[in-house]
Amino acid sequence: MLKIAHHVIYNHPLKEGHRFPMEKYDLLPQQLIYEGTCAEDNFFEPEIPNNKHFFTVHEPEYFFDLLNITLDQKAARRIGFPLSEVLIEREMIIADGTMKASEFALQHGIAMNIAGGTHHAFTNKGEAFCMLNDQAIGAKYTFSDGKVAAAGTMGEIGTTSFFPSKNLGCYGDGGAIYTNNDELATIMRSVVNHGMGERYYYERIGVNSRLDSIQAAILRIKLRNLDNYAAARNKAASYYDNFFKEFANVTTPVRSKNSTHVFHQYTLVIENLNQFEMQNYLQLKGVPAMIYYPVPIHTQNAYGPERFNHDDFPVTNKLCKTVISLPMHTELSEEQLLFICEAVKSYLTK
Repeated sequence: MLKIAHHVIYNHPLKEGHRFPMEKYDLLPQQLIYEGTCAEDNFFEPEIPNNKHFFTVHEPEYFFDLLNITLDQKAARRIGFPLSEVLIEREMIIADGTMKASEFALQHGIAMNIAGGTHHAFTNKGEAFCMLNDQAIGAKYTFSDGKVAAAGTMGEIGTTSFFPSKNLGCYGDGGAIYTNNDELATIMRSVVNHGMGERYYYERIGVNSRLDSIQAAILRIKLRNLDNYAAARNKAASYYDNFFKEFANVTTPVRSKNSTHVFHQYTLVIENLNQFEMQNYLQLKGVPAMIYYPVPIHTQNAYGPERFNHDDFPVTNKLCKTVISLPMHTELSEEQLLFICEAVKSYLTK
């Protein structure tokens, strides 16, 4: 049975002028009940956890700084709201909701916290657990106990894109979501097909997101070669690594000891780079170098850039100005790789 943590304090009003839509924490449960995804008895109310329980998801130092409102500016900004006694209570209750939802999920396969969970889990920040995975398709991760799992299979739901340039790409556009949970699978199949359950009977609001049969047929064949595709990309990446290792101002991609890499992109970090000049130089030589992505999220209008302090993102700000991606796909020959590398070298040494 699906269990969902919700508390009235999740929708605690913020001071006038604050742009965060707190009311969504009440609207979402109402929508879930309205569309029949769950009923009122699916919800449970979290409470303020005791210290020991709280320390299972956050470090004591973070807890006491939160409790005494002595978090540094950066840590406080991660919470997203101006701190007050009520909002601290809210943070505590959210943590309890996340912990109990995780316990329910381990016991029954699925649970959620209306106000908890982000993409990453940190014990020293106001963030919690992840159960939805985007993925580098074909990558594998090795856990400390030796268990190996494919990317996208370590949460409740895995997602991937089949955009043509991806490691597993179709001939148009497409994507997939997948799960081992039968209940979730039924809901997802419904959502991507206009919300339909039985033919012509609509159980929820949905979208038209079906993968074309011709794309599925192409992917079915290409899937058999997924490991070969990853190996070819790794071979090309190793060539690049070896070529650029002598350049002190060039940083090549980092490999994780616990995870394989599939190199959807091969991106260099180059100190004191005029990236658009370099990109233009390479393109004139026939090398389609790309810049992903020149404008960081915290400066995008869609995210209300006035909410953020630009100086809080020094790594992002630097990388957006110093990265450039070289051609990367499964069919790169050594002749092509050498041509690309020599073109980059000619720019760096001119």
